[in-house]
Amino acid sequence: MLLGNNIQKTAERTNVDTGQLASTDLEISETKTNIEFYLGEDILQGEKVPFYLLWKDNSIDKIKLQYTGFKSIVRLFNVNEYEKIDGGAIIRKEALKSPGYLGGTLSTATATALNESPSQQACLVIDIEYSNGTSISLKEDRILHSARAFLINQPSPISVPIKKNQECIKINIEGAASVNIDISQLKGGLELKLPPEVLTTMERFAMAVIEGMEILKKEYPQHSELLSLFKMENQENKSFNQLMKLIQHKMEKVKEDKGFTEALAYVYVSAIMEQQKVKDSILIPMFEYLEAGATTKAFLISPFLCVAVPKGGGTLKCTLRFYDLLRHNCVKPIKIRTHLMATEDTLVPLKELIQFSRGNENDNSKRC
Repeated sequence: MLLGNNIQKTAERTNVDTGQLASTDLEISETKTNIEFYLGEDILQGEKVPFYLLWKDNSIDKIKLQYTGFKSIVRLFNVNEYEKIDGGAIIRKEALKSPGYLGGTLSTATATALNESPSQQACLVIDIEYSNGTSISLKEDRILHSARAFLINQPSPISVPIKKNQECIKINIEGAASVNIDISQLKGGLELKLPPEVLTTMERFAMAVIEGMEILKKEYPQHSELLSLFKMENQENKSFNQLMKLIQHKMEKVKEDKGFTEALAYVYVSAIMEQQKVKDSILIPMFEYLEAGATTKAFLISPFLCVAVPKGGGTLKCTLRFYDLLRHNCVKPIKIRTHLMATEDTLVPLKELIQFSRGNENDNSKRC
């Protein structure tokens, strides 16, 4: 943002001979140097935040960075060297590689103290000193976002299938950050599984993709290693996140091969087009689910997951783990244990059984 008139009117210019201060109007007119100060917004806790300073006046002698709420300065750009100070840095004119620009990134702490507020205050202050003794101070305030979740209702028993206006498990989320929720089955609890039609559709889609990958291996043998990653061949010792990072790294190396990248994309597109049920059973329901969750910004990683309830009922035992968009664990895991009653064998979608709300639930008596 161009600060212009927003530059704080705190600059002072001292007359060396008389020790008197010049007029405020003169001070401001001399410090209006078209300075542009930017600090990244919509910040997640644990994220690296960019900032930069642009100016046209060559009379800047020293720049002091001072931060609170942020963790550290990760890197400074266009700087040969700088002086580290508590909570900041000092950069002198002669240390700049070229005049008129200073950039960098700040790190933020991840939400490790999960009992604290999901919103943390932070700011970056830049003090600029000129060769004529004038100084100005620029400040940008930010909020570092995360989320917290609380189990506020866990009725037992619950009759399934779920009927309209029926009381269900409720979890309230505090904070502004979006969360993804992973649900895992606990020992002794009812089985969590995908509906047969979704599982069959995914298997057929996967087979179509694998067949396409085999054809690409023959056409582009130089990329066979990458294609094996997509097929997850011999990757038993890698986690899903490790595999995704490896694929992303190798994709960066082949992105200039337009023919290959287009052929790779076509494999997935053709697999979708050939399988009409992919659209009807997965894509359309997924889009509807994402649209419905836009208000609460809480999304199940596997929104099609169901609990298999036998005739006569059983106990649902599962753990919910919450992650922000950086895949950081931002909420204490929540364990669910409740009895489900059913008159016949049935599959109950977890997205219907567990409901999420967004807001401030300060009444601890409402939390389970």
